[in-house]
Amino acid sequence: MATPPVSYDELPAPVRTAVEARTGPILKAETVSAGRNSALSARVHTATGSVFLKGLRSDHRWVWTQQREADINPYVLPLAPRLLWHIDTKGWNILGFEPIDGHHADYGPGSPDLPKVARTLRELADIPCPDIPLRRAEQRLAAYVDDPAVLAYFAGDSLLHTDLNNHNLLITDRAHLVDWGWATRGAAWLDAGYWVIWLISGGHTPAEAEAWAARIPAWGAAHPQAVDEFAAANTRVWDEIAGAEPDASTGRMLHAARRWRDHRLGVASVISEDNWRDARLIWDYQRMGHEPRPCDVAIALGSRDLGVASEAARLFHAGLFPALVFSGGNSPGTAARFPRGEAVHFRERALELGVPDEAILLEPRAGNTGQNITLSREVINAAGIRPRSVLLISMPPMERRAFATCRAQWPEVEVVCASAAVVFEDYVRSVGEERAMVGMLLGDLERVIEYPKRGFAIEQAVPDEVREAYDRLARAGFAGRRLVT
Repeated sequence: MATPPVSYDELPAPVRTAVEARTGPILKAETVSAGRNSALSARVHTATGSVFLKGLRSDHRWVWTQQREADINPYVLPLAPRLLWHIDTKGWNILGFEPIDGHHADYGPGSPDLPKVARTLRELADIPCPDIPLRRAEQRLAAYVDDPAVLAYFAGDSLLHTDLNNHNLLITDRAHLVDWGWATRGAAWLDAGYWVIWLISGGHTPAEAEAWAARIPAWGAAHPQAVDEFAAANTRVWDEIAGAEPDASTGRMLHAARRWRDHRLGVASVISEDNWRDARLIWDYQRMGHEPRPCDVAIALGSRDLGVASEAARLFHAGLFPALVFSGGNSPGTAARFPRGEAVHFRERALELGVPDEAILLEPRAGNTGQNITLSREVINAAGIRPRSVLLISMPPMERRAFATCRAQWPEVEVVCASAAVVFEDYVRSVGEERAMVGMLLGDLERVIEYPKRGFAIEQAVPDEVREAYDRLARAGFAGRRLVT
């Protein structure tokens, strides 16, 4: 989770006084887009120049990274901006750097910044690792491998940056590396490997990203199995960072790490542009396009997507309903993620987000969408609620099936559908397994088509172009939770 940002003017007065004792009177302070690990990120201007400030509260769990940056700075010049001073006072730990007037690196294919970044990584490889306390790469990755013997691949005595986020590369006539808090001692080729994942996230194919890594000589010394193990370990790293509900940027990194791992394993995980267009067409059809409005009660349908609970909490706080049912037991696809049942975990998430317990009803048995509706109706009736309208909150691609099922199983209520406002590509990246996601879309569409024949749902018109997209994807070998006939 990112550290909440603080502007310079929000610092306690004694801290600002301590800063000005080093900079001189500050005439203007500008907040700079901060990284995930920095609370204070600002550029302050004086009569004689400017200084870049980076800071954390002294009791922050990552405050040690401030000292790490201070210790390593003399050894990494001119790759990094010069540290001017370092203070720890009145509850704040602040570094003051020479400012760099540059832009964040563009990692996209064809970017003119890429050769500059490659040059900087080559120069970094030539800097001896200083004799200061640094964590070792094999220590940092130990929790993410199955066989401890492979950690030997990551060991070494080279100085590594390890956080090659494009925001940590400032481009002028060269690439400057900033944010050295996670500097590490390890095998010389690892920084090129970390760069590969960021390049894939920036739009490169895994093969293209590895071609850029090959411009760093140390990369060529890496054993192929070492690279395979590193790619697999970093997939686990990003899976842990992403958690159950990743934001868009973290979802993209998880997606990139998985693509690289699959590339190393020879797994055909990349979907063609034609496949993407067809999947997007089905995605758009599955969303009902309803405008959320006040309803008598809401039902949040259990699934593997904890974001449903977050969206339910957001809509509750918007005042759209007074009572909220979380419905769902366990299924083969969610038992590992939500061992105590979907509804239980969803309720806990809503409580974390400030939904009062008295507004929540629990339905912990449902194993399918029909049961989500019928069992939730029993819970709602038992609570003395007689709704005329119901807001169904679900995963985005599940809206239409939920609507059709509710209209068949509970015809006397008006049904409004809602889901998180997310675009198709970002949602797939957040899920991570793109082929499985396309298979899920096919399975849901099958149910929209077939369930009315079984009396489970009302009939829904399916445009010819949606059926044709389904047929093309099925012929291309996509499969998921398909319908049993």
